[in-house]
Amino acid sequence: MKSKREKKPLYMISVVAEMFSIHPQTLRTYERGRPDQAFRTVGNTRLYSEEDVERIEMITRLIRELGSIWPEWKWSSTCGPGWKR
Repeated sequence: MKSKREKKPLYMISVVAEMFSIHPQTLRTYERGRPDQAFRTVGNTRLYSEEDVERIEMITRLIRELGSIWPEWKWSSTCGPGWKR
């Protein structure tokens, strides 16, 4: 079970993009179509939790290591809510 800290929205999109050296639009693309999108503030700002950051890390690593192109991906049990590392 995830701790409250892991699920608490902490990071703005610009911070997460910088963490992984990707453009913020790339994060928006990753998020599109996901059932569990990033938390949004009242002002509609995306905030990412530690759990979200772990998922993004896995996705960016797979894309970089395997040379996969994002549009070929679909959210599955590997990347969806029940994904495992």
